Amino acid sequence: MTKNKKEGLKKFFKEMVGLEDDVNTVLDSSTIEISRKITKAKTEYEMQRVMTGVVGGFIVNFTDVLKERNKNVAKISSETELKEVEAYLKNVKGRTALLNKFRRQVSAYPQKEFERFMFRKFPIDKRTVGQRIKTLQGGALKTARNVIYKGIQEGESADQIAKSLIKYIRPEKIGDRLSPWSIYRDRFGRPKTFVPKEVPSGSVSYNAHRIARTEINETYRRTTIDLNKGKPWCNGFIWNLSGSHPKYDICNKLAENSPYKDDSDIPDSHPNCLCHITIDLIKPEEI
Repeated sequence: MTKNKKEGLKKFFKEMVGLEDDVNTVLDSSTIEISRKITKAKTEYEMQRVMTGVVGGFIVNFTDVLKERNKNVAKISSETELKEVEAYLKNVKGRTALLNKFRRQVSAYPQKEFERFMFRKFPIDKRTVGQRIKTLQGGALKTARNVIYKGIQEGESADQIAKSLIKYIRPEKIGDRLSPWSIYRDRFGRPKTFVPKEVPSGSVSYNAHRIARTEINETYRRTTIDLNKGKPWCNGFIWNLSGSHPKYDICNKLAENSPYKDDSDIPDSHPNCLCHITIDLIKPEEI
């Protein structure tokens, strides 16, 4: 790995740490609001209204965090690619024209990525970021209503219901987690094998972090592909394993089968993937 790539990855992972912190801050703000407002609510209707506002506010703030961090990562990745290309073209004839065109593309890329982010489809299931966030919001509202209904039916106090809602939004430990699917099945008398539509399993925290990590790292990879695809120096794409692969998985196969002539040849990876892509460069003298 080149020095430029190492520096770029270092900045990228710093941005990812910031992303995790930002998402946690938004989640914490939501739990504080639940503690403050649900405990004062007197009826099921009032509690549901509170949660509609809490979930809606979370989604707005979460989306803002994703957009901002996405733009930052696109900038980091595009600047890294520019440094790589500048070094590569150092002794290539006609480099000035190639570089000037590439610099213009790099300069415009972060804003372009910012504008398309919510409509960008993920390779695995072809769903957009916006659709993913909408599913998170809808599932959170359904589960919140089920938690409130269950608590009232069992005679729980507003304080107890608030604690249950917080366990669903942001559980502090594994034992605190509530299962949205189990709560749904209990309320509507469904069998254990029944999977509710548009209700993600796991907490809001789990699903929010999963979306954030998966989509922002896709931006890092996608930037490398978009900027180099079709360029005279690009012979294909190389899948590089992240340091977070303790056991063999699909990403090991992706790396072993590299390079890929076209990005459409790269098979799907998995959610939460932090692997990155580099360019299979043509020899400078062959351009």
